[in-house]
Amino acid sequence: MRAITEAHEVGRASVDALAEAINRLGLAEGVVAVDERGPKRDLLAALAEKFPKARFVPASGLLRNIRAVKMPDEIERITEALRITENGLRAAFAAFSEGVSEKDVQNAFERAVTAEGGRTGFCLVRFGKGLALGQVPASPDIKLGANDFAFFDVGIKYRGYRSDIGRLVSFGEPSDELRFLFDASRSGQQTAIDMMRPGVVAKDVFEAAVQAVRDAGIPSYKRQHVGHGIGIEYYDLPVLTPNARTVLEPGMVFEVETPYYRLGVGGSFIEDTVVVTEAGPSIITTLSRDLTVL
Repeated sequence: MRAITEAHEVGRASVDALAEAINRLGLAEGVVAVDERGPKRDLLAALAEKFPKARFVPASGLLRNIRAVKMPDEIERITEALRITENGLRAAFAAFSEGVSEKDVQNAFERAVTAEGGRTGFCLVRFGKGLALGQVPASPDIKLGANDFAFFDVGIKYRGYRSDIGRLVSFGEPSDELRFLFDASRSGQQTAIDMMRPGVVAKDVFEAAVQAVRDAGIPSYKRQHVGHGIGIEYYDLPVLTPNARTVLEPGMVFEVETPYYRLGVGGSFIEDTVVVTEAGPSIITTLSRDLTVL
């Protein structure tokens, strides 16, 4: 059984294009695994009509598990997407000035990404206390004030692969509370990263990361996950959850994050891309992981 198609690509590749690939691979009478998810719900039936001697098997779970370990060229594409994203964030930081809006900053990010051939997948920008509101669109009415801070959770698409990165930026000297929350959050993230070696079980990474944030001064800290795979989807497998028994392998690529949200205050956020290698974790993000002060 040979997997040749992913349903999330069907929006760009017609059934005719998939049929051409099946013919080219000599699978017109073979067994073909297909990711059945996506907008074209009759994909399997349409392929079966074109190839009555072939058998098409729904295999989204199988394909997602195969994709959990990346090939070197896939890691290269993820890295390329990440570099464009980092440049977009630098452009967003450069747009900071008193009175600029969340939407203005988002626009600066998206223009920079587009200029390098990327396409924004999501761009969450929140100022100050709005960080605790989560995934709310950037507003043209919320303005940056002196000694304010901003949260970024952004991702793009480039050459079929995704990026995802999170940062906390202070506009002026940060408060002691903001530094404390950031340090606690990053403590958990760094603990998770340090553990990400071949043979380690995903749930153990989760437990250690959450406990590290609690030990750093936020005893009530809770999370559903502290990281997820990335590749041709923003949420590839594996995911670092309390019940995940996946054993980490070289070639797995994760977005590692330990955000914290507190109503009335804001919170903290940091997210980085990590590749599991034979020698241990490799952080491929190059943007500073410190609390950025502008």
